Amino acid sequence: MTTLHLRAATASVVSAQAPALLCLPAMGVPARYYQPLARALARATGGPAYVAELRGQGDSTERAERGADFGYREIVEDDLPRWLDQLSQHHPHRRIVLAGHSLGGQLAVLACATLAERLSALVLMAAGTAHHRAWPSANRLRARLTVGAISAAARLLPWYPGRRLGFGGNQPKRLMRDWSFNAHSGRYRLEGS
Repeated sequence: MTTLHLRAATASVVSAQAPALLCLPAMGVPARYYQPLARALARATGGPAYVAELRGQGDSTERAERGADFGYREIVEDDLPRWLDQLSQHHPHRRIVLAGHSLGGQLAVLACATLAERLSALVLMAAGTAHHRAWPSANRLRARLTVGAISAAARLLPWYPGRRLGFGGNQPKRLMRDWSFNAHSGRYRLEGS
C-alpha cells in the first residue's frame, strides 16, 4: 500500500469557519515547491492548507525507475479518497476545498465525478487540457510532434525519463499513457478504471 504524504501549513490566527484546503501538484513537481503557497493560503483564510505528494514525486517512496507503475486511476480512485479521509479525521467539522495545479487540477476535476459530495469547492490553477488542438494554431504542429515524442518515449522506454528530457519528471509508463491519451484525443481515460 502506498504511503500518502501530505505537507501541512497552518495559520497563526485560526478561524473555525475556514475550510481545509488540499492542493494537488503539477506533474513532476514535489509538494515542497508549493509550501510557500500553502502557508500564504493558510494565513489568508485562517484554515489549514495541505499539499499532497503525488506518487513518484518528492518524498514518495514509489519511483518509476524502480519499477512502480501507476496511472491516473490510482491517484483519483485510491489516493484522493484516502487524503480526504485524513483531512476529515484531522478536521471533522471543516469544509474541504480541493485545488490543483496543471495535472493536479485535471486529476482534481476527474475526482469530482465520484467525490463531489465530500468537497465544498474546486479551485483550478493553469489546469487546461494537454490536447494538442487546444494550443494556438501557430503552435499546434509543434505541440502535436512534442506529444508524439513524449508518448513514444513512454511507450518504448522502461519508464518516461522526464528529468532527462526536460518535461514532467520521471513518470511510470501508465501515467504517461493516460496523459498521452488526453493530449492526443482531448478526452480522459483512467486506464483500469
